[in-house]
Amino acid sequence: MLIRIVKLPALRVASIRAVSTSPEGVAWKKFVTWAKPKEFFNNPTNYMIIGGNIPAVEGGFPGPTEENPEYGYEFMVNIGPAVEPEEDLQVKEIPAGLYAVTRLKFSAETIVKTWQELWEWVRTSEDYTFNKGIVKILPMGGFEDHIGPFEGPNFEPYAGLIIDLYLPIKEKKHNR
Repeated sequence: MLIRIVKLPALRVASIRAVSTSPEGVAWKKFVTWAKPKEFFNNPTNYMIIGGNIPAVEGGFPGPTEENPEYGYEFMVNIGPAVEPEEDLQVKEIPAGLYAVTRLKFSAETIVKTWQELWEWVRTSEDYTFNKGIVKILPMGGFEDHIGPFEGPNFEPYAGLIIDLYLPIKEKKHNR
């Protein structure tokens, strides 16, 4: 697995969420309905289409559990200062920082396996550790940058979707 260390600037993002036993599709439809007319999909080099699991309840685990099969999923896109919150749209900021990043071609099995490998890489790294300070903003711990291609009338992500996984990190302090 190839890991890149990326210094990401702070990102002002528009966020749309859904909570259910399978929230990704619901969140995606709401997100596309809002983002497509604003042409966020027209230039993927200017915009990050960000996604990730979120807790179904405040402070909860950002994924399904035996006790609660419902969880949330959130889609975000970086925006300019003119975009304001709307009914289903929140505006927030992803803080600047270092991220361990790896790329994958989407499948349900591949994304779970690659997240596990990325977490393990950070856990065993001699130079970096997980940046827990960012979890207040990103309760999922990290996020997925959905690069594309997006196809079909509602930009459904089909087989072949390329995703970069971002996990916030910070440098370890070494005694020298």
